[in-house]
Amino acid sequence: MIARPTFFAFIAAWVSLAQIEAGTPLPTAVEADAVLLPARSVRLSLPMEATLRELRVKEGDFVKKGDVLAILYSPAEALDRDRSAKELELTHYRLKVSEKLRADAIVSEDQAREKQIDHDVAVLATQRAQAVLAEKTLVAPFDGCVLRVFKEQGETVARVEKIVELVDFATLHAESYLESCWLGMIRRGSMAQVQIPQTGENAREAVVENVDPVADPGSGLFRVRLVVENDDYAIPSGVPAKLRFTLGSILGAAKPEKEENEAGPN
Repeated sequence: MIARPTFFAFIAAWVSLAQIEAGTPLPTAVEADAVLLPARSVRLSLPMEATLRELRVKEGDFVKKGDVLAILYSPAEALDRDRSAKELELTHYRLKVSEKLRADAIVSEDQAREKQIDHDVAVLATQRAQAVLAEKTLVAPFDGCVLRVFKEQGETVARVEKIVELVDFATLHAESYLESCWLGMIRRGSMAQVQIPQTGENAREAVVENVDPVADPGSGLFRVRLVVENDDYAIPSGVPAKLRFTLGSILGAAKPEKEENEAGPN
């Protein structure tokens, strides 16, 4: 395999002939504007029409994955679940008694088999009742913050109508557009410094998560997305930021691929 001239392409992207002739110092970093967005944002709905019986969250609440946000099932459906659970308990008891009697040759095999079938049917009925309730229970798919609540308790919710908007900004995405000369040099794993002028706090580290492989023909720019950890929630989402890629971070990310290419196939 022939190694790509990554280093020389990098120099070509930075240095023009005019800079060399004029003795202008070589730049040591790439800077760009970016915007910080939540890593995940979803508008949650359910696949049926029903009345919103219970709303357990309000805007601004932090929730954990699996937390119940809203309930749309009726009291009658909840009772169906409880009834099926009791029927399962009863058939389980009868099955155990039948197995003991069969072992003592007091009942026939057909009678014992009938009790087994009754128990199996009760298991399916219980699972079905639980599935009905699960379909009408809105749960959080990830840890996050309730950004918007679109329905109030007692309202009728149409099929797939949004109920709650949930965002995860414990991790942020910094999205930016760079000149096409950097395409192929800034890649996954490249490190950058993120400065948020609005907060005035110290710069944070970010790592490139995705790079569009094709530049926009009209603007000559390509999109880069970086991950910024925000566990303390100190950085607000939706605010502008400044990105700074240093020469060392870019070459460091490119080094593994460069070495692999130079090594060639085994």
